[in-house]
Amino acid sequence: LPPDADPRTYLLESLLDPSAKIAVGFGTVTFLLTDGTTAAGIIKSELDGKIVLQTPDNQLRTIAQADIEQRGEPKSAMPAMDKTLTPRELRDLVAFLSSLK
Repeated sequence: LPPDADPRTYLLESLLDPSAKIAVGFGTVTFLLTDGTTAAGIIKSELDGKIVLQTPDNQLRTIAQADIEQRGEPKSAMPAMDKTLTPRELRDLVAFLSSLK
């Protein structure tokens, strides 16, 4: 939580738009490779011209940066909760989460 952020506003935004602010190491990134294939996963490391991804099937895959044609923005795996929860349920969830220490 950023130091100047209102906890309830931050929680509500995270529930309604999970991809708005993603902590490093939690967003899924998709790559278009020079051979026309795609690769996706959570970046575990990015060193020496190589990216190590943890794929959705929990495997590690190393990709040379030279083999990447396009890199997507990180996306959250969590769905937006406005399609799942009612406004009252969202309010109650934010109240509960903001009460946790």
